Amino acid sequence: KADFNAYVGGDNVTFGKNWAQYLVDKGLVKKGDFVWMPVEIPGATYGVQEEEGIKSVFEPLGITYEITEATLDQAEAINRMVDYLTANRAKVKAIIGLGDLVTGSIKRVFDQAGIKPGEIPVVGWGNSLDTTQEVLTGYV
Repeated sequence: KADFNAYVGGDNVTFGKNWAQYLVDKGLVKKGDFVWMPVEIPGATYGVQEEEGIKSVFEPLGITYEITEATLDQAEAINRMVDYLTANRAKVKAIIGLGDLVTGSIKRVFDQAGIKPGEIPVVGWGNSLDTTQEVLTGYV
C-alpha cells in the first residue's frame, strides 16, 4: 500500500489554451473570426476550465466564440450540432469540441450538414475510437 496520494491527469486550462493557440499559430483563425464550441454540459468543470484557457488566447486577439449545449445523448447532440451549423455555417471559422462526445460526432455532423473533412478546422477533446477515426480521416 502506498503512503501517498497521486493524481494522473491533465490541466484543462492548458488544454484549452493549447487548442486556441494551435488555431492561431496555424493561421486558421484571426482577429474578428468566430469559433463555435459545443459541449455536452455547459457549466461542467472540464468545459469551464477549457474555456478559461481558450479565452486567454482569443480575447486579446479579438476572436469571438460561443459555447452551446449538445447534451449527453449522442443522437440529440448530432441533431443540435447539425442545426447549429446549418444556421451559422457562414460565420463559423473553426470548432473546438470541449468534450469527447461532441468531438467524436463531428464526422456525422459534417456529413449531414454537407461539410467536407477539413473545410472547417476542428480541434478539441478526444479519447474515443470515433475521434481517433475522425483524426485519421481529416475531420478533426
